[in-house]
Amino acid sequence: LISDKSLSSPSYQTPEVAPQQSAGVTDAALTTVFKSDVMLLQLKFEKLERLWGTSAKSYEPHVNAPPEVVVSIEPHGKEEALRAHIQQLQCELAHTATDLQTKHRVAENRWHRELEVLKHECAALNNTIMGLHEEVDVTKRALRHTTQELETASLKLELLQHECQRHDTTMKTLVGENEEMVNQTRWEVIEQLRAQLDEWTVHRGMKEMALQQSITSLNQEIACHLDCIDQLQKDKRALVQSQCNDSEVQAIDSYEEVVKQEIHVMKRAFELKARLATEQMDTQDRAHFKQVQELLRKHKDERMADQLQAKKLAHECRTLQEKCKLLEAM
Repeated sequence: LISDKSLSSPSYQTPEVAPQQSAGVTDAALTTVFKSDVMLLQLKFEKLERLWGTSAKSYEPHVNAPPEVVVSIEPHGKEEALRAHIQQLQCELAHTATDLQTKHRVAENRWHRELEVLKHECAALNNTIMGLHEEVDVTKRALRHTTQELETASLKLELLQHECQRHDTTMKTLVGENEEMVNQTRWEVIEQLRAQLDEWTVHRGMKEMALQQSITSLNQEIACHLDCIDQLQKDKRALVQSQCNDSEVQAIDSYEEVVKQEIHVMKRAFELKARLATEQMDTQDRAHFKQVQELLRKHKDERMADQLQAKKLAHECRTLQEKCKLLEAM
């Protein structure tokens, strides 16, 4: 027979889950986690106990209740009736015990499954905590590595700033020296060209004056010669007309024509010589102007090359400054 005490509550105790402390986990965190797990287990156990007690009490009326059907039997059949009633009660009791054992096994299996689930959950929580600690360690290592990189970048930034300052100073010095040299060279070239131009102007003026004087003197000589020729022709005609015949006069006239032609040829040769001298002076002027323009172009090219060099240095300095700003932003 099964006692009332065995029917009222199940003979099952709550298993104690041993806490698994992972490396690097604080006691406070473990206490908080496992307290919550233990409280959850206790709540589930109380719930199952209440359900078990309710299901067990639901069978007590069948055990303790009096029989509903009262059979009136005679005195000579009381024994057989009592035996039949006892057999019926024993059958009901066996059926009830079997039912209770089945429910007990079902509840015990459910409790075992829930316990396994809780164990797996605790193991998963421990693994999660260990994973979090590993992630924290990795983050700390990454933070140390990043700090070292930041210090290295700061040192590089300082070096780049010093380099930029040195380049700025060098560029300012080079630009100043370049401007001073360009200005000095420009003034020297301008003074040299001005002196050459003044000398050439004076030389040309002297040549023009000499040529003009030569032309004037030659024109005067030609005019004098023409006057003399006219006077001689008049005298000659008068003398010829008084002393010579017509044939001699014609011969003399032809000779005069030849002399006139020679004088005309000499005049044309002199004019050609003067024109050639003028053209030669113009050619010299153009050559000198071309030489001056070539010197100015050469000076301009040198100045542009110096400006390009200065712009290149300025671009390099701006590039270094941008690199410094990028490193500061990082």
